Amino acid sequence: MGLDGAGVATLLSRCITAVWLYFWLTNAPRIKVWAPVRLSAWWGAWDGSEFKKLLTLGVPIGLQLVSEITAFSIGAVMIGFFGVVPLAAHQVAIICTYTAAMVPVGIAMALVVRMGEASGNVIVGQKRMILLGGLGFSVLFTSIAMVAFIFFGQWIASSIVDDRDVVELAVKLLFIVGAFQIVDGIQIVSCSALRGMGDVTIPAWLGALCYLGIAVPLSALLAFAFGMGAEGVWWGLAWGLVIASVLLGARSWIIAGRV
Repeated sequence: MGLDGAGVATLLSRCITAVWLYFWLTNAPRIKVWAPVRLSAWWGAWDGSEFKKLLTLGVPIGLQLVSEITAFSIGAVMIGFFGVVPLAAHQVAIICTYTAAMVPVGIAMALVVRMGEASGNVIVGQKRMILLGGLGFSVLFTSIAMVAFIFFGQWIASSIVDDRDVVELAVKLLFIVGAFQIVDGIQIVSCSALRGMGDVTIPAWLGALCYLGIAVPLSALLAFAFGMGAEGVWWGLAWGLVIASVLLGARSWIIAGRV
């Protein structure tokens, strides 16, 4: 079925996941501790104020996610101007990037819950300890990923694609991916820590500034004006992540120190 088959498989997996999650939510004992009533009771009358609260938190978070995804999407479009080989090498690098990011993302999701609980209990000093724990786990894993991408890029790229030209360029891109692993993990964890503390608006604008205001223009400058091609695009994205990690990391530490 070709690409259509991939689409059908994706649709089926999402549907099965949704049904299974609903079944788990309605039967898992651990969920009943948080929500002792039946799931059907969650479907209550319309509450405009509650919906407004969700929008207040959700829209800025969505803006931040869209900014980062858009930056990498624009990067792919820019790399497309350099031909099929750079675009294929970019795909190898992006697969490795997203795969490595899953562990920091998982830590970040747990951090949202922990920071939310700490904020509700208002225990002085606890939020910074939780933040440090999340950052520590993230740095530990991303350090391993960094070493893998920098020193074993040839083996990783060859395992994904067998075209010599694509592998050669992919190894160079994986070096860049390895270089920003730690800062990428820091900005992922910092964002989630801020969300857990209810601080979403300023981080959203900081994310938009770093990804769209800095990373994209810098990528274009390095790729086209300085003739660095696909490597220039990735170095621009990397520096956007570096600045995002510094700004969001600093803000999460400051907010976590407040009572």
